Amino acid sequence: MKEFKEIKKIESEWTEYIDSNNDSQKTKEFNFKKIKAKEILKLGYDKNGCTIHHFKGKKVPNKLPIEIRSLKSFFSNNPNKIIEGIETWDTKLILDMSYVFENCKKFNGNISRWRAFNATTMEGMFKGAKKFNNDISDLYTFRVHNMKYMFKDSIEFNQDISNWNIVNLKFFRSMFENAHSFNKDLSKWTFCQEIVFSTDYDKNAISWADFNKPKFNKKNT
Repeated sequence: MKEFKEIKKIESEWTEYIDSNNDSQKTKEFNFKKIKAKEILKLGYDKNGCTIHHFKGKKVPNKLPIEIRSLKSFFSNNPNKIIEGIETWDTKLILDMSYVFENCKKFNGNISRWRAFNATTMEGMFKGAKKFNNDISDLYTFRVHNMKYMFKDSIEFNQDISNWNIVNLKFFRSMFENAHSFNKDLSKWTFCQEIVFSTDYDKNAISWADFNKPKFNKKNT
């Protein structure tokens, strides 16, 4: 098992990007909802390891700065099918993967090399990513305790994640709600923690047979 390694004190950095006029820009702003950036040239971050969010462009650096600890909402509402650069990101130091691809309705990029050795939350990570259906079997989830809404409204997702270690998982609410295509066998998932919220975890998961669903007992429900 990979262990978290502390690094030197983080200093903040600005983000450099190419705007819609193909001009190079720099900003200390992290909210890219209103910034028309086509490409990120250099990722900025703050002293807490947070970086930009709601980036809607097509390309990012192929190397993720080791100072970054959170990818929360990084690509939320990104309209692209492929986002160049993310396929080689080393994500092992990331703690927060919540809502990374939320409402990325066309996204179906390759993140099979991503590892989440230190992540504790994946809440809403693919929520509303309707077209996403790529391999994430080796994502690594040992430390994750929150998977609420992770695949909610991920209509086409149907990948085998049966090997995920969910020993620390506690929050499971609406994880597969409206995941219409999902039908994989998760009957051997073992819950070691008390599940706080499992409400609607399989609501409208119309392809998923009951015998393939996780088994809860009185101890962990």
